[in-house]
Amino acid sequence: MRSRFVLAFHRSPVPTPDRRRPVKRGSLAAARQRSAVVAAGCVLGLVDVSVARADTLADGVSEQLDIDDEFIVGVSQPTAVAFLPDGRVLVAERTGDLVLRTADGTMTTAGSFDVNSQAGEQGLLNVLPHPDFENNHLLFFYYSAGAGIGGSNDQRHRVVTIELGDDNLLDMSTETVLVTDLKGPANHNGGGITIFDDYLFIGTGDTGNNSNSPPGQNIRNYYPTCFTNAQGKVLRVHLDGSIPSDNPLVGKTVTACGDSPGVVPSTTSTEPREEVFAWGFRNAFRVWADPMTGNVWVGNVGEITYEMIQVVPPSGALHFGWPFREGNEGLGVDECQNFEPNVGDCAPAAYRCEQSDGANGNAPPDNPDVPNDCDSITGGLILNGCQWPTQLEGRYVFGDYQSQRVWTLPINAERNDVIGEREDLMTMNGGPVHFAEYDGSLYVVAHSGNGHVTRISPKNPEASCDGPSTPAPDGGMMSAGGASGTPDGGPAGPSPSNPGAGGSGGVGDDEDPADASPSSGTDDADDAAPGPDGTDEPAASDDSDGSDDAEPSDDSSSSDDEASDDTSDDSSDDDPAGTDDGVDGGVRSDSSDDDGGCGCRVGGMSGGNGGWWMALAAVGLLAARKRRR
Repeated sequence: MRSRFVLAFHRSPVPTPDRRRPVKRGSLAAARQRSAVVAAGCVLGLVDVSVARADTLADGVSEQLDIDDEFIVGVSQPTAVAFLPDGRVLVAERTGDLVLRTADGTMTTAGSFDVNSQAGEQGLLNVLPHPDFENNHLLFFYYSAGAGIGGSNDQRHRVVTIELGDDNLLDMSTETVLVTDLKGPANHNGGGITIFDDYLFIGTGDTGNNSNSPPGQNIRNYYPTCFTNAQGKVLRVHLDGSIPSDNPLVGKTVTACGDSPGVVPSTTSTEPREEVFAWGFRNAFRVWADPMTGNVWVGNVGEITYEMIQVVPPSGALHFGWPFREGNEGLGVDECQNFEPNVGDCAPAAYRCEQSDGANGNAPPDNPDVPNDCDSITGGLILNGCQWPTQLEGRYVFGDYQSQRVWTLPINAERNDVIGEREDLMTMNGGPVHFAEYDGSLYVVAHSGNGHVTRISPKNPEASCDGPSTPAPDGGMMSAGGASGTPDGGPAGPSPSNPGAGGSGGVGDDEDPADASPSSGTDDADDAAPGPDGTDEPAASDDSDGSDDAEPSDDSSSSDDEASDDTSDDSSDDDPAGTDDGVDGGVRSDSSDDDGGCGCRVGGMSGGNGGWWMALAAVGLLAARKRRR
């Protein structure tokens, strides 16, 4: 629904870093110095602490979990986090920088992409390590190409691999394009990437052109239900970009797309987009492949009525209903049979959440049988590790960019459906746009507010775990001991040398948490997706249709290459908004180094019980340094 990424502030362009050496963005010493200054400011009344708010665990789990909302701070408009086998951390920033945190906590800029970041939900939307990273040093990226490298409305998004050098810098000369010809005139840009076995799954959006109407009414975008473009789909390719021979559209005659999204498909074609694996999605902002089953869980941002979690089976070939159905409501389920290939009735959602009443002036139906308070969903992952408390192990974690809340859901034994009610996990200071599980902990990226990555860990993890490994960021499976994430082999246990598989990959346009407040003139009433396509940053842009999709992007400015077509009316969907939290570059926040704080999040600080003592000590420290000078 709402545009996920709406920028509250604009950051000055970042110069391309010297490729001969990493560009330092901060260090532990710098972070401590900032903390001292902030603490002193709190004491002297120079820092406003009234707006400070830390991420907070729900009452039901706070006694069993530890939370560190300063695991990484000082990043601007972050859209995704990923972990390398040796423990280095990668953070994608919507405006094009890839930030790398080394083992000692130093933050550097590993490389910069020429992205079209002026359209709110677009930019650098995802990063994911190759399963064989230790040998090939490859990283997968999903990004929105700028005009300088040939990006246009019809050739906007790319999925590529690039090598990361031993010097912690991207070697841009090694870029290999795996998937292209992905449209991006405005919003609903997708951005999800995840790996299972030898397959890369990619979530795309429908490009916008919203109807601002209940499901099945006033349809204005048929791209998700035609097959000569890749919009509104989940794609599947091999890790080298080649197309699997058993993909459902290979060699098929299919329903062709019209010249624009509003054209009703009426002809057939023998030239389908053979990467297509499943279809009927509005904005597949986040996708995650279950390493135990191969099921792909999709966070699909809705229009004005429902947000959805949908599950694609390993066989693919399902139509999930858009634009005819949303949240299991709308036109009849047999509507999906009117297109070639006919794969049967529209597939149901595993979970649906009603949008807030009155969003963008369109109050959704009051359905007492459906939970509410969702406006821009961010798909997550299943907590696989046995180190988690019983009440959390095996539950699906997801969030909402607009409400800044994170929940868990119980799932069935087959791990392909939801079987109970959601429970609160935490409330964030910023809209969640990406989830990853690594080395026994859960990591959540907050795109809006003070951009940061939060770590949640069990206080008393089980001493021994014989179960599956934790998933690596963005669902990439790292095999070990012969296991490749297949049901019979099972994922290998996570460790600093083997991150395992997991993480929700990608940001969505419509529900991206970025666009917290729709701007007039946009047509995406509810597009508010977290991250590059789904953050709910303070609204600087929104879908032209008024939707609340929350995707990461700066909707306050127009696209950098071409005038948008009729889909450009939802530029402010729910992409996570990119805001500059005022921190100099990225600062390391290691949980082992608690700087106390004064209850304010300035320069990456969060409140702590020892804040005032730290502040007094800081005043003395500053005075002593002045005397020494």
